[in-house]
Amino acid sequence: MDWIGMLLFLTGSTLFALPLSWAGNMYPWGSWRTILPLVIGAMTLLIFTLYEARPAEPIFPYRIFRSQTAQMALIGSFIHGMVLYTLLTYLPLFFQTVHLETPLESAISILPFCCVLMAFTGIAAWTVDYFRHYRWEVWTEWIFLAPSKSSRVPGIGTIFTVPPIPMQASAPTAED
Repeated sequence: MDWIGMLLFLTGSTLFALPLSWAGNMYPWGSWRTILPLVIGAMTLLIFTLYEARPAEPIFPYRIFRSQTAQMALIGSFIHGMVLYTLLTYLPLFFQTVHLETPLESAISILPFCCVLMAFTGIAAWTVDYFRHYRWEVWTEWIFLAPSKSSRVPGIGTIFTVPPIPMQASAPTAED
């Protein structure tokens, strides 16, 4: 176990994330109480990144980033996370502010989105298992996600399941 790496990552990510929630609420963005922990957190995460090249059992082994398939799967998962986080954060706010719904009504309004999302997550897992190929499905997911709002849900739902598959398939050893 890489205890030093875990401590560096935990400390750095906490020091980086906390001021992002404080800024504008507890302290102004320009306050030293916001900037100092943010900078220390970023520096700690940089130290963590440099440190991870050394231990025998690192938390994030660099060898998994050698595969272009794994790199693209990680980039795609990051973009997917941004899209999903944005939708799940702002759709309820949209329903509450524009349509003047209560919090419960806005939750009910995004329920179809969530149900279709989960359905396509299951469909994606099933189709990869059935056809034993994932490349066409990854391309289809991004085609659904990119062009329009109406077709985002199938794209987001299938991206939950499929990107880790090529990443696992490209791993040189079972431990990766």
